[in-house]
Amino acid sequence: MKSLTERLGVVIGKGPLAFRVAEIVSQKYDCAICFLDKDNFKRFRNKKTFSFYKFFPLTQISEILRFFDDLRVKKICMIGGLGRPSIGQLIFSDKEFKDIFEIIRGSGDTNTGRVVIKFLEDRGFQVFSCHEIVPEIVVSEGLYSGDLEKIKLECFTGFLFLTVADVFDFCQAVVVRKGQILAAEDFLGTDDLIERAYRTNLNEMVLVKSSKLSQDTRFDLPAIGEFTVNLLKKRNFIGLIVEAGKTLCHDLPQVIRFCQENNLIFASVSREFALGLCDYKSTELQKLLSVLDQKAPI
Repeated sequence: MKSLTERLGVVIGKGPLAFRVAEIVSQKYDCAICFLDKDNFKRFRNKKTFSFYKFFPLTQISEILRFFDDLRVKKICMIGGLGRPSIGQLIFSDKEFKDIFEIIRGSGDTNTGRVVIKFLEDRGFQVFSCHEIVPEIVVSEGLYSGDLEKIKLECFTGFLFLTVADVFDFCQAVVVRKGQILAAEDFLGTDDLIERAYRTNLNEMVLVKSSKLSQDTRFDLPAIGEFTVNLLKKRNFIGLIVEAGKTLCHDLPQVIRFCQENNLIFASVSREFALGLCDYKSTELQKLLSVLDQKAPI
């Protein structure tokens, strides 16, 4: 995005990835930064920056729009978790938030992203994906640690499950062991998925993460970090597979070093590569389809 000359609006949610994006964009661009997370806002206040920035509750959409309008922002990107509003926050939320909430209530993440992006575009904003604005946080294709051959069945099975599961819009990650799906991500996220898999008392597990086929990449791409691989090691996992070009990581050098030092297999592959690792005619496809018939995460 070297050609970006207008002021950029950035919406920063929860998590270290979102904070790192705030740091990078404030150094690269003329920015107006809207923080939706108090912890990230407090940390950012200690940084030297010429950017405009302010904290807003998620439920005060009209105030956020006014902030961007006053600073003549027309280009926006979004990053970080948003959390779920409490009953009290819903009671005192503004009309714009209530309208959006009514539309997305009970929807999956993909539909939520579409609604939020359409809401912004209808108000004259141009929405960019975070990886367009900050390409340095995207995980490129490559084998970063270990031997992918040892877990190629897990890689294939995980991507196959996530590809078929896309129709139900319920997860971006699964845990696989010896070609069998142990658990699938739900609204509680990847950390909870890892903990649930650990409670099966099994080892040699692999975490597979990918984007959804129907997903707008301007909203909610899968992410990893050093915390993720530390947790995998503690919970007896042997590998991590992510989708190349569609996974975000704010501390990739540290992640790679940790995996190499702790014998964790770590690879970033394309969906096409993963699905070409094994034969579709195997019984795994039938097993996956029988699980997906339940239309709910494991």
